[in-house]
Amino acid sequence: MKVALLVDREQRVDGDPSLTSRAALRHAPMEHYIAKALRELRHDVAIIACLSGRQLIRDLGRAAPDVVFNATEHLFGRRASDIHVPALLEVLRLPYTGATPSTLLRCRDKAFSKSLAAMAGVRVPPFVLAPLGIDAPRELPPFPLVVKPASRDSSEGISARSFVRTRRALERQVAVVHRRFRDAAIVEQFVGGVDVYVTAIEGRTLKLRAPQQLRVRADGARSMATYYVKHDLAYRRKWGVVTGSAKLDAKTRRELDGSVRRLWSVLQLRDYARFDFRLSPENALYFIEANANPGFSPVSRNDNWTWSEYVDAIETVVGNAAQRAAR
Repeated sequence: MKVALLVDREQRVDGDPSLTSRAALRHAPMEHYIAKALRELRHDVAIIACLSGRQLIRDLGRAAPDVVFNATEHLFGRRASDIHVPALLEVLRLPYTGATPSTLLRCRDKAFSKSLAAMAGVRVPPFVLAPLGIDAPRELPPFPLVVKPASRDSSEGISARSFVRTRRALERQVAVVHRRFRDAAIVEQFVGGVDVYVTAIEGRTLKLRAPQQLRVRADGARSMATYYVKHDLAYRRKWGVVTGSAKLDAKTRRELDGSVRRLWSVLQLRDYARFDFRLSPENALYFIEANANPGFSPVSRNDNWTWSEYVDAIETVVGNAAQRAAR
């Protein structure tokens, strides 16, 4: 098939539109590996950077793809605008991989996705919402609490200051979220322990990858997966951030498996997604959020792929999109 690989504008490499060079591997590893896997599967790959709506329509028209692999994470520099890419593909009636616009909205709204999860029987931390323009609610879960933007991803707006122990600190952090992000603040009870991540791939059946965990050698605020924990190498070294296979007993693994399968349905996910949980010292598993269009790379810190597994996953995802086109 002819596959158009859509990438963010920052992932372009001068002089290498096909992303095959060592510079592409360093600068845009995920996009490099997706393109490599697609070519290994004998697809004709056209890489298109998303610059604007008009440009995207023009370049897609020229490429005339059978399937679009959507590897974008934002548009116009705004992560929340990533919904416009699949929405445009829907209008153009082009089959594409990954989440639909409604699924991206559903998963990005942390309060909504947690409410759906709780109704499906998945354990979530007790939480309340502080809408934009309204002060912190009077009725709260027990302290300590975590305050974060309700509609951001990749830990944007989450720092050590998001961990609060007093009403005064809570009100200050809610005001920060409202002012800086122009977003509602979700206020949830802090769960001690470690972060557990699991990726699911949808083929004929839903298959869960081996869960991974992120551990910070600190307690309280420093144990959370903040923005710096995820994105700042020097910070990770300072606080002893380590990732690896999750240490789960048989009961917790069964709970994780059941939770992911219920979440897949109620959040209306498709193709692939990553789920973030928090595992308490008492082995209680709490759903934190679902990433409907996560990074999909064999060198991700949140997964542990062999190359053959990765190529098989790419084949499954592209095949799903092709099947949707035939319906």
